[in-house]
Amino acid sequence: MASQSMGLFPAHANRHGKGKQKMHGLALYFTHVWEAAATTDTSLCRVHGMEVDTERIALEVAPALAAIRTLDLEVICLSQTAAEQTRYLDFQKNDPQGRAVRGLLILRNADTHVPATIDVPADRVVGGIGLGYRVMPRWLPFEELPDAIRDNPKNNPSAVQAYKAPESYL
Repeated sequence: MASQSMGLFPAHANRHGKGKQKMHGLALYFTHVWEAAATTDTSLCRVHGMEVDTERIALEVAPALAAIRTLDLEVICLSQTAAEQTRYLDFQKNDPQGRAVRGLLILRNADTHVPATIDVPADRVVGGIGLGYRVMPRWLPFEELPDAIRDNPKNNPSAVQAYKAPESYL
């Protein structure tokens, strides 16, 4: 008996291997980000308060952004017929998680193609004496991204709109 995919947008059989590999990689990258958030250097400054070095988090996020884009484009979107690709992109526009995936394209492209760095601020820190600290990173609002990222002429308007969407998961 032939198996049928249960997904909304099933990947073509010749893309399953790449999809599986990227999903395993994505799980690993998330683990690296989680560990980086737990081992980030912090210091207490009498003037500025808690100072957090989030560079390692930004470094660990980069391969996750690339994996998300590969899954989105190479595994899912390009597995669809032209009509299904249109349906997939429409679904992304109308779904908060889809907008998050689309919005991350801005950061992935910036990390790969723009000379500016991606800052991952952490204005929430939990932990305590002797326990260490875990930082809670967040993405900058679009208006606070470096000019080189915001003004990148290659930014797709739908990705910019998705990044700005207040109800997306970014």
